[in-house]
Amino acid sequence: MDPLATRLNLEAEEPEEPEAPVEANGWEVEGLTPSTWDGEAEGPDFLQQELAPILASARRAAAEIVDRAKAWVRTETVELEQMRQLLEQRAAELAAWQQEVEPTVREVLAKMGNVRSQIDEVPELIRVSLRTLASTISSLDPTLSELTQRSGRMLGLEPLPEQYLPKGEGPTG
Repeated sequence: MDPLATRLNLEAEEPEEPEAPVEANGWEVEGLTPSTWDGEAEGPDFLQQELAPILASARRAAAEIVDRAKAWVRTETVELEQMRQLLEQRAAELAAWQQEVEPTVREVLAKMGNVRSQIDEVPELIRVSLRTLASTISSLDPTLSELTQRSGRMLGLEPLPEQYLPKGEGPTG
C-alpha cells in the first residue's frame, strides 16, 4: 500500500509490477532509501528536523484537500440522489397523466377527423344548394316575364294629378 495513502487513511491499489530496484527509481540520494523518505527509517537528525515540519504541513494540507473532496462528493451525491428522485417522481406523474388523458385525446382526435370529413363535404353541399336555388330562380323567370307583360300597360299610365290625391300625399311622398 502507498505510504502517503496509509497516512491519509486512503486505500491505494497495490502496484501490479514489482518495484524497481532502488537505483532505478531515483530514490538513491546520498545513501538514503525510500524508507528514509517515508519516515520509517532513521536518517540524519538535521534532515529529519528540517523535513519533519514540511512533511507534517504537507500531510495536513493533503488531508484537508482529501476531506474537502470527500465532503464535496458527499454533498454532490446527496444532491444528485435528490434530483434523481425528483426526476423519477416527475416521470411517474407524467406517465400517470398520459394514461389519464390518453382516452380523451383519442376522442378529440376522432372528433377532429369527423369535423374534417364534414368540412370536406361543405363544398359539395354548397354546390347542391346553389343548384337548387338557381333552378328555383330560373323557374321564376317565366312567371316574372308574364307578370311584366301583363303589367306593361299599368306601367305606362300617367300619375294622378295632385288635386285628386288626399292632402299630404303628394307624388313624392
